[in-house]
Amino acid sequence: DYGAKHKTITGTDNALTNPEGVKEEIPVYVHGNVGMSEYGADCSPFIHEEEPGYWAGSQSEEFTSQWHEIYYKAISESEWMWGSYIWNMFEFGSDGRTTTPDRLGINTKGVVAYDRALKKDCFYFYKANWSDTPTLHINSSRFEQRYQDDITTIVYSNMESVELFVNGVSQGELVKNSNSEPALNTSGQPDDTLVPNTQLGKFQWDIKLTAGENTVVAVGKDSEGNVYTDTVVWTRALYDTPVLESSTYNINNSDPNNRTIAGVPVNTTIETFLTKVTLKNNTTIQFFEADGITEVTDPSAKLSKDMKVAITSEDGTTTYVYTLIAQPVSQNKTVIVQDYAADAPKAVDGNTSTAWNSNKGVNANPGQTLIVDLGDVYQISSAGVLWWDHSQAHRTFNYSIEVSTDNESWTNVVDHVQSPDQTAGAAWSNNTLDHLTSARYVKLIANSSTSDGASMYLYEFSVEGFRLTSSVYNVNNGDRQIGGVPEGATVEDVLQNLAVEGSYNAIEITQNGEPVSSGPITMDMAVTVTGANGEKVSYTFKSNVADTDPISQGKSATAQNITVGDKEIPNEDSGEGCANSGQHNDVAANINDGDLSTRWTGALTESGHTIPDTAYPADVLIDLGAEYELYDLYLNAYDPSTRIYQFVVYAGNTDDVAALKSDENILLDMRDNTDFGEGNKSVTGSARYILLSVTGNTAPSAYRAASIYELAVYGYRIASEVYGVDLESKTISNVPEQVKVSDFLENLNLEGNYTAKLLLDGEELSSDGQVTPGVELEISGLNGEAPQTYTIEFIDPAEAIQTPVSQGMEVYAHDVETDHGTVPNEDISSGHNDGAVNINDGNDETRWTGAFDSAHGS
Repeated sequence: DYGAKHKTITGTDNALTNPEGVKEEIPVYVHGNVGMSEYGADCSPFIHEEEPGYWAGSQSEEFTSQWHEIYYKAISESEWMWGSYIWNMFEFGSDGRTTTPDRLGINTKGVVAYDRALKKDCFYFYKANWSDTPTLHINSSRFEQRYQDDITTIVYSNMESVELFVNGVSQGELVKNSNSEPALNTSGQPDDTLVPNTQLGKFQWDIKLTAGENTVVAVGKDSEGNVYTDTVVWTRALYDTPVLESSTYNINNSDPNNRTIAGVPVNTTIETFLTKVTLKNNTTIQFFEADGITEVTDPSAKLSKDMKVAITSEDGTTTYVYTLIAQPVSQNKTVIVQDYAADAPKAVDGNTSTAWNSNKGVNANPGQTLIVDLGDVYQISSAGVLWWDHSQAHRTFNYSIEVSTDNESWTNVVDHVQSPDQTAGAAWSNNTLDHLTSARYVKLIANSSTSDGASMYLYEFSVEGFRLTSSVYNVNNGDRQIGGVPEGATVEDVLQNLAVEGSYNAIEITQNGEPVSSGPITMDMAVTVTGANGEKVSYTFKSNVADTDPISQGKSATAQNITVGDKEIPNEDSGEGCANSGQHNDVAANINDGDLSTRWTGALTESGHTIPDTAYPADVLIDLGAEYELYDLYLNAYDPSTRIYQFVVYAGNTDDVAALKSDENILLDMRDNTDFGEGNKSVTGSARYILLSVTGNTAPSAYRAASIYELAVYGYRIASEVYGVDLESKTISNVPEQVKVSDFLENLNLEGNYTAKLLLDGEELSSDGQVTPGVELEISGLNGEAPQTYTIEFIDPAEAIQTPVSQGMEVYAHDVETDHGTVPNEDISSGHNDGAVNINDGNDETRWTGAFDSAHGS
């Protein structure tokens, strides 16, 4: 196009070779002065495909023939081009070439094979256009096994007309150059770049094959009426492999024993599902309930987790069964990247039509990363990548995947793998891990690309796995422990209060590896989850029971008084100061009742639903009942879409509000708040009293009183009456050596929201272990946040009271025969009290003596 429309091209010489060192523009005359020194395409005469496409570069004989047709047509229409040269006539040796998989060490651009005997289809295209020798050639003669009923047949010929017969039945006679209409592309649209049927020596028919052998004969006639024929035999074979593909859902075939489909939205119908997938090779599909037996045939039926999708090959010999699994655990999670962070969420949004691009070449900048923060530790089973692909310059990526629980120490789980060829369209690159792997952070690393300019560019990064959750118990997925299970809880109770998020097969209670279906929970039992890959992971029960409800829940909450009109009333909307008396109950007690459907609202005036001049600050005081170590609080404010509340949270050990409102008691200062309306905030401090003081909001109006659904405070206290506890120095004293871990934790008497561990050299001791010098106590929040380490001080053995374990235990003297009968062998006769109980009473002044006869002499 450029050569046809421009007389010259302005080039620039190299300033380094110019004597003056200045770049000089040089006009290059185009029209009639440009030749194409070489053009060609790699081709294997043993690679074939029914629909080669236009940018695939698959090196099939069909693709290469079409490629030459397009180039030749464009060249022949470029009158300004004086000549062109095919590269090249013959294949030749090129030792380092690996371009064509079945012809290593050969440059396969030749239109004639390396042996100078086998002529490729594209050879006959040029012979039909350039030679006067009668030419009639049916393409794809080596494509003997055909797997489609409806195929396209192309004949290259310089005959005046060609008629095609299939199994003796004429498919019609075509006359050379009789078709002046543009050819149609694969979408059925006119395309001027393609060679029209019957032009440039090309004759084309759409035919139908029948099962078994099909004899196809082309009959050509030249201008003198001479008749020529060419014959091929194609066998219509049946596909023995089913194929299901999708650029929307993640169809995972990496584990033949556990094929899965992820990313199917909730409430997707079978009808919608079928519009998002492609069945190739005449594959058939069926849908079943989770039992794999009950077939679902209603197109409007909704698909759900664990349902089965079965696909069967055309010949009926092979069936693949897929399980619909939960959405990836990575979906819509936080993404960490070095470049173009604003678009990074698109890599995990579950939408395969959106993409993230680093816009930085991978080969020039290897090691680019994308990290997904799952938010908690999961048991990871697989990870997949849907790389972006260029429609004209296909590329693949070499990549690795690493995982971490802390975003610092990383473990490689997928090492330098190559993404699949995408010549037929975007394709998932799935990786099933050898074993379930604990990870919160999953890192995708781009090592290199087959296209030099390609950046790290992907539609979707999908991570599969699971974690255990509970709204009742404290589940630590990092340590695989479950705390907060009350004494007397049954197997049924525990299973009812646990849930698995992600892809898994089963959850059960086990004891020594065997399932337990009922009965009370004991500490030697475990919760066992079977992953989607069949691997089992067990969670143990923690013996030290923590409370999952915040320490503030249900405690005394009091709204501080304000003056409304001539009344002194609590700053709460109970109806006392409001014209709509009795219609509201937004009292202070609602702020910590654990119910997000209730709220505390500041007082309103008698004149209507408006706030008094004294509405702010609005204060609520919560009495925790004792001093706690605080580490987190949760606040949920009313309607943050219309206003954001500014507030301060004070914490101290006095209920004098004026004294409590000092800077040294500030636990959380949000007086400049403009965007926080709901969520958690980490805090540090210790206190009995919590004061929430709402100072205003970002959109004040006459009716916008302070209004908070919930304020939840998390913390713990050590209420031991056995050990000495110094919170300031973080010391636990008066501990006897070798006390059992379970006894120590019981005597510690922890209350509130906590996780407690006893560590020796960084390793956690079991409940049956012993507390010895060097052991430290670690107390943290329910999910391991804000850990605090306490030193343990032991009782000096020299000062310790040595109490034998036998002291005070029951004692029995065995019977003996005496002259007065059978009696216990102890001297408890008249005037004596040397009974067996004296032997372990801890008193050295008493003793046990054996029985005597009546005379007390023997």
